Amino acid sequence: MVELETEMMRKDGSSVWVELVATPLENEKGELGGIIESFRDITSRKEAEKKLLYLSLHDPLTGLYNRAYFEEEMARLNPQRQGPISILVMDLDGLKIVNDTLGHQAGDELLRTAARLIRRCLRKEDCLARIGGDEFAAILVKTGTSAAQEICQRIRQAVEDYNQKEKPLIPLSLSIGMATTEGSLSLNEVFKQADNNMYREKLLARKQHPQRHRPSPHGRPRGPGFRHQGTHRPPRRIGNPYGPKTGIRREPYGQPQAPGPIPRHRGSGYTRSHSF
Repeated sequence: MVELETEMMRKDGSSVWVELVATPLENEKGELGGIIESFRDITSRKEAEKKLLYLSLHDPLTGLYNRAYFEEEMARLNPQRQGPISILVMDLDGLKIVNDTLGHQAGDELLRTAARLIRRCLRKEDCLARIGGDEFAAILVKTGTSAAQEICQRIRQAVEDYNQKEKPLIPLSLSIGMATTEGSLSLNEVFKQADNNMYREKLLARKQHPQRHRPSPHGRPRGPGFRHQGTHRPPRRIGNPYGPKTGIRREPYGQPQAPGPIPRHRGSGYTRSHSF
């Protein structure tokens, strides 16, 4: 018996996957007298397998490769034969604030926008993946330091142009780190260098523009392009209204402390207690 899976064409030109089972028939003398062939349509199964394979290698939100595929590419590539190889690590700034204040749908849309912009700035042969919640990485084969720096600048310019042209409710901001294979450095070591360079850029941006990384009143992130709705009053300093009468003073961090017994009120034969 022979079992075979193959793709065949229908009369209308569409394709169909079939499972072919061929069973030999023997005559009375034990000789091959014929073959019984049976065909079974397995197109649905093949489509499900194809979908599972796609999901195992791609991020369902952005359509980019996922971390599993990225790590396979890191293990497959050889810097000695395919070098120089540059790696970009990019982090979407302020995603947690957006998720907490505007909801995860707004955060998902921000991730999809970032993925589209980065993809347009790369070549078709470059491997771009979403390797974390707010982190992207790209492997650039046959790309030296100067060419990789140009690509980084291209991405930054694309982000700036998007914010200026579209004027989105949520301005896009990316921190980018880059490193290139040099000498005997492995791709894992190059990735660590790019990751460290990305965090260095993120920390520098926080010092220069701290308002972009802090939550703001009315549930809106701070930064260019945002206008707070309504008026915002600074919180009032709440004093201790009973301090002058009771002698209770407010210590730092808002913890009241009573230095002694509560004084007796004049003209009353009892001591009144106060609740705070």
